[in-house]
Amino acid sequence: CSYRIDGLLDGQLRYSIAEDFSIGDFISRIIPFAQRDVVDMFMQGVDLDYQTTQESSTKEAMEDYTDFLLSSVKELKNLTNKRKKNLRNNILKSNKKLLNNLRDFLERYRKDRFQDPITRNTSILPKDELANMAESLVNLTSFKRRVSFTKETVGGPIDVAIITKGDGFIWIKRKHYFDPIYNHHYFRKYYHGVIEGGEKNEKE
Repeated sequence: CSYRIDGLLDGQLRYSIAEDFSIGDFISRIIPFAQRDVVDMFMQGVDLDYQTTQESSTKEAMEDYTDFLLSSVKELKNLTNKRKKNLRNNILKSNKKLLNNLRDFLERYRKDRFQDPITRNTSILPKDELANMAESLVNLTSFKRRVSFTKETVGGPIDVAIITKGDGFIWIKRKHYFDPIYNHHYFRKYYHGVIEGGEKNEKE
């Protein structure tokens, strides 16, 4: 589940569910949150903004070519305005059908060539490689923000965790407000307390 948080109102948290997926519905899923353009490009094999621009520009080019034919072909110049208008509408309908067929073909190609292989391989990756994959995608998003003119909305140290049915919530990589190298006592104290607590519970 992906939640949008709006803040507190009269002591109550205001939120809404942005996306909701079930694990059982798919072999595996790679679901980006917030800045999703790089992950979408990784999964689809093409930048989605580029794809949208390409589709709209192709549609405009076909409309311009239709007008060019109607105004340039000698036999069509003699048609009445009404016949030209009807002919133009018929050609544009055919163009729309062709564009839809092209869009469907390219969508199937992206799915077969890019999306399905990644999804199948992700479903059999061990847990540590899944964590590395997630971190790499976030790093890639951060790198793109850093070298482009867009705002650096992703960056800095990355927290990585895995949640499984058997192990629950497990930290793989976690940043601290201090340097762990100079604070061994913190971890000794923390884990010592955890171990003691676990041993005490077992004895009880």
